[in-house]
Amino acid sequence: MTQNDCRYCGGDDKALSAMMTHVTNLPASKVYLWKDQTYYGRCVVAFNSHKTELFELTPGELEQYMRDVALVAKAVAKVSQCQKVNYGIFGDTAPHLHIHVVPKAPGQPNWGEAFVLIPATIREADSTQAAQLMAKIRAELVA
Repeated sequence: MTQNDCRYCGGDDKALSAMMTHVTNLPASKVYLWKDQTYYGRCVVAFNSHKTELFELTPGELEQYMRDVALVAKAVAKVSQCQKVNYGIFGDTAPHLHIHVVPKAPGQPNWGEAFVLIPATIREADSTQAAQLMAKIRAELVA
């Protein structure tokens, strides 16, 4: 896949918007709210430029990207009131560096196990709920 075909680089906006909604931009990344909210507050933090692996980043890029991921994780943890944040880096079918930030808590789906990337039953937030959740996450990112 080339940069032109990459959903995160604008090559396939339809595929991107089917799965997630843009929340905000950070210094090294773009933050998206995952439409399936099985894990309330789940976000994706995508690196700003087209890279596929962490080792492709310069030390400065890597440091800033990880700061962005940590900032998003802190915001998601506060908004979701989760007990633990899980992180997932895949990219087999979407080869652009991105990290899933997934809040987890006892009594919620897959506690004590790996989160399910695409659950059998999708729990999509309606537009009002999604807007409220994005506003809460944005507020925490600037706090």
